[in-house]
Amino acid sequence: MQKAEAESWALTYYLIKNRLPELRKYYDELAQMPRDMELSPDVLEQAFGRAFDLYDTTGEKLDKNKVERFERDWAQYMGFIRLTVDNSEKTK
Repeated sequence: MQKAEAESWALTYYLIKNRLPELRKYYDELAQMPRDMELSPDVLEQAFGRAFDLYDTTGEKLDKNKVERFERDWAQYMGFIRLTVDNSEKTK
């Protein structure tokens, strides 16, 4: 669970710092979807792919090279980030 939380935080951090226009486009895609039904992982992936231009030229499926480049850029960016973690206990 902690790994998933850390990865989702890292992705969100990267998107806000480097891909904000596309992130806003993704939010716009989500805003157009029905609010009263649960969205499947496939639907969310499709919206993400459209927002971040990860589809192939046919527009029918994700382009493997674009997805790999996206993942590589994200990992490379996060490799340069220095985060500080305060492990000291807080006193009241």
